[in-house]
Amino acid sequence: GYNVFAPLHDFEKVTSQGINGAIFALLAFNAQNYNPSVAQLNRVASLTDVAATTVTTREKLVDYIVEKELANGGFALSGTQADPDITAMALQALAPYKADADVQPVINRALTKLSAMQLENAGYISAGAENVQSAAQVLIALSALEIDAATDERFIKNGNTILDNIGSFAIGDGGYKHPKNGSYNLLATQQATQAYIAYDRFLKGLP
Repeated sequence: GYNVFAPLHDFEKVTSQGINGAIFALLAFNAQNYNPSVAQLNRVASLTDVAATTVTTREKLVDYIVEKELANGGFALSGTQADPDITAMALQALAPYKADADVQPVINRALTKLSAMQLENAGYISAGAENVQSAAQVLIALSALEIDAATDERFIKNGNTILDNIGSFAIGDGGYKHPKNGSYNLLATQQATQAYIAYDRFLKGLP
């Protein structure tokens, strides 16, 4: 009987931590094509202290993320330099709206930024170190946008693809390491697995 969307109804709280909250909320809404009806909005407002005007909708989340685009393209949790993880996650959230006139150019600029940020081995640096999580998020984003990371020239560097880069973090027993010269890491393994699943679903034409 617990409504998993209930904590997401308050737009002010969802966005209190910035773009990260909006991205995760929109991903949740997209997962089940969820959007509150007017009746649901009024019901939430009557049962909680959330004003009807601040109830979260997909439209509000899309607008919020789009407005957070950096001047030079891409997105960041803070500061003015694009981060590959946040940029890729924003693309994942915006992917279902890629045909919208206000969203499409934002996506295109973010893709250009991700291509420019890519290393010569097709990987990515975030927080000062190359890591598989960043490459994984980019692969998930490309798959959500129906872009084949194995063939799109924008994301192939010196013959290396993102898939090659993710594979370079494997440690041989099914796990992945973090950092690149480190040992098994649960988060790295989880995100690499998610990326492979996303790419496999893209190849099979699944949502």
